Amino acid sequence: EEKRREEKRREEKRRERKMDDQKKNKSALDGTIPDVGPERTMEGDGKGLNSCCKFNEFLFIGSAEDGTLRVFHLPTHKERKRFSIGFKGMYESGTHLFVVQADARILVFSMSMKLPVAYLNGHEKWITGMCISLDVGVTSAADGTACVWDLGNYVPKKRKGALMTSDSKKTRAMVNKYDRTTSDVETDTTFGGDESVGELSDEDLLSFGEEEEPDTFLEKLARHKTVTPVRRLNDHTDIVTSCAIVVTFLVTTSADLTVRLWNLAGKCVQVAKGSHEDWITHSVAVNTTVVTASKDNMVVMWRLTLKKGGLRGKDQYQLKKIKASQTQARPSKLFVCNKKVFVATSDNAFHLMNQAGQFVKSFHGHEGKITAIHSSRDTMSFLWTSSEDKRMRKWALETGNTLTCYVGHKKAITGIYMVQGELLTTSLDGTIMVWSRRIEADKLRWYQSNKAMSKQEEENKLSWYHSDSPQSTPKGGKKSKKGKGKEPKGSGTPKKAEDEFAWYM
Repeated sequence: EEKRREEKRREEKRRERKMDDQKKNKSALDGTIPDVGPERTMEGDGKGLNSCCKFNEFLFIGSAEDGTLRVFHLPTHKERKRFSIGFKGMYESGTHLFVVQADARILVFSMSMKLPVAYLNGHEKWITGMCISLDVGVTSAADGTACVWDLGNYVPKKRKGALMTSDSKKTRAMVNKYDRTTSDVETDTTFGGDESVGELSDEDLLSFGEEEEPDTFLEKLARHKTVTPVRRLNDHTDIVTSCAIVVTFLVTTSADLTVRLWNLAGKCVQVAKGSHEDWITHSVAVNTTVVTASKDNMVVMWRLTLKKGGLRGKDQYQLKKIKASQTQARPSKLFVCNKKVFVATSDNAFHLMNQAGQFVKSFHGHEGKITAIHSSRDTMSFLWTSSEDKRMRKWALETGNTLTCYVGHKKAITGIYMVQGELLTTSLDGTIMVWSRRIEADKLRWYQSNKAMSKQEEENKLSWYHSDSPQSTPKGGKKSKKGKGKEPKGSGTPKKAEDEFAWYM
């Protein structure tokens, strides 16, 4: 009797799962956006989480609510270390984290040693933006200055001297053939660095770092390993709101309504005025292109070009204005994903900008401010966004449709991260949630939204499934051993898009 009851319970569970799958598939086809919960949740102490980064078996988590940086061991789910540093934001570069503190200093944190290794000190007021490229870091601050840091000791050896020793010939070559994306510049994302000054070696850091309490260790570090900038840019007359690196030039924006272009020697080579009528609040750089946004709802695209016969008959590089576009609401943040620029606005929408500086697509659906946008290289067709409405959404980049809504957090989501193929989100509710990237309903809804295309377009568009299918043939056309990489027996090679899709399902 007990066996029969157990079998009955199992059968009921199988029916429930089958009905849930049918509901998800139906909702994907009838236009309803399915809600998906997390696969698992990592609970914290209730303090809001703003940033996280994974290195080997450890998570490095920053919280602006209590100003701490925590080292979390994933296999045991235990916190190993906690540093009270007045955390405001951080950025990962190789094996180091560059953490902005409330006292306008930058803490260089070694993830391999799990210890801070240096302080970067050069500003008197809070830091507004930071960016990094190869061995150069730039910071902007409310004290009206920008600082240039040499990151030679905190980057891989192949990056050392890449920009600091550049000359005019190297600059021209890098402008002509440039394939690198400079990261987004925001108040809560941090970069920086400089030459290492002090008498403490890594062995010394490890020796008293393990014996001392974290607060005592940080005091000793501040005395022995404080670094100053190699350049200080002082020409702005008001708060420097953001900064960016374009090839071998630096770009700064300010509340004085100007955009300035600098060389690595610290000389201002161009002052651009008149494009904005209110505070310039954000800037990002992609290759040789710079995008700036301001409080007057204007988004301007610039491009680094060579002006022949400039000052004193010499060729000069300058920022050329490409396009100025006005948004209906105030730009709240700029994002760069896979060399695409997205502009988030205060009406809870975000917009895709093309290379000509025009808005080509708008995405609507969130009910709160956009906090993060993520798109990995292996999923170029999809986009994830998080918001203060406690939800994360997955979008089809080509159509602008919402495919899935991820529900589970109790407060605003602060970041989206891809860690070893898993999608992670941090939130002000103090939890980290892990989500499934690929959902069957996403594919059904994506296919349904593209059914109006021609047959040839369908054949091309459905190529996305090859990379997701566990039965697809590996690259190079070689069949793997033990039957892996082979199609099911009798399936053959589908000739039509519908047959191909049905075979995949």
